[in-house]
Amino acid sequence: MADEPSEIDDADARKVLVVEGHDTASPLLAAVKDAAIAAVPYIGPIAVAALAAQATREFRQANARYHVDHIHRLDGHEASLTALNNAQHEPDSGITLSSDATQVAVYLAEHSKHGCEHDPTVETAHLLVTLDVDDDQLCRAIHELIDLNMIGTTDGHSSIGGFHEVFPRDELFIAVDEHLPNRFPGPAADAKALVALLAATPMHDGHILVETLANELGWTPRRMNPAIAALVCEGLVEAEPYSYGTHFHPGGVEVLPALHRRARGVV
Repeated sequence: MADEPSEIDDADARKVLVVEGHDTASPLLAAVKDAAIAAVPYIGPIAVAALAAQATREFRQANARYHVDHIHRLDGHEASLTALNNAQHEPDSGITLSSDATQVAVYLAEHSKHGCEHDPTVETAHLLVTLDVDDDQLCRAIHELIDLNMIGTTDGHSSIGGFHEVFPRDELFIAVDEHLPNRFPGPAADAKALVALLAATPMHDGHILVETLANELGWTPRRMNPAIAALVCEGLVEAEPYSYGTHFHPGGVEVLPALHRRARGVV
C-alpha cells in the first residue's frame, strides 16, 4: 500500500487523517483514523477508495463532501502563506517572521472566528500534525511569536517544548490580517475609517459601544475587533473591560483626545 502512486506524500496523508478524524463531517475517516495511523504510515487515494467501498452510500457522500471542502481550505491556506511571505520582502512592511512562525501566525488568524485574544486556542500537538514543522521548528516559532507579543501560551502535561496551547494576541491580527487573501483592507486601514467615524459621532462622555460602530459600518466582530485593537495600540481609544454579552472585544471604548487630533490631521 505504501508504494501506490499518489499526488500527496506520506506526511500530508497522515495530516489529512488526523484533521479529518477530528471533524464530524467526515464519519468515514473518523471511524478508521486510529487504526489507520497505527497500522500504516501511508494512506493514499486507492486505500481511501477501498475503505469507502465498504461503507454505506451516505458514508461515501459525506466523505467526498469533506474532501472538497478540505481542498478548498488548503488552497486558501497556501495562498495566505504566500501572501504573508511575499509581504515580508516589501519595503517598510514591518513584518520579519521566519517561515515557521509565519505558518503558526497564519493558522491562528485564519481559524479565528472573532479576531480577538484567545480565539482560537489551539493545542501544540494539533499544530505539529497540521503544519509543516517538527518539534524544534514549532518551539522556535512559538518563542519567536511570544517575543513579538503576538501569541500567548498555556502549560500542560501534554505539551511540545513545555507549551500545551497557543492563542493569538491582538498584535497578531494587526500584523497579519491585511496580508491574508480575501480578507478585508486590514486593521490599519479600518482603523482610519474608525477615526473618522468616532470623531464625527456624538457620544455621552466620550464612551460608545463597539457594536454600535459595527452596525453603522456593517462590520462583523472578526473585522471590527482587530481594528479597535489597532486604535487601542495607538493610544487613540481606551478599551472598556467588558464585552456586554457580544462577540466584540472590547464591548465599548472611550475616545481619547489623541483621536480628535488624529482626525484633524494633527499627530
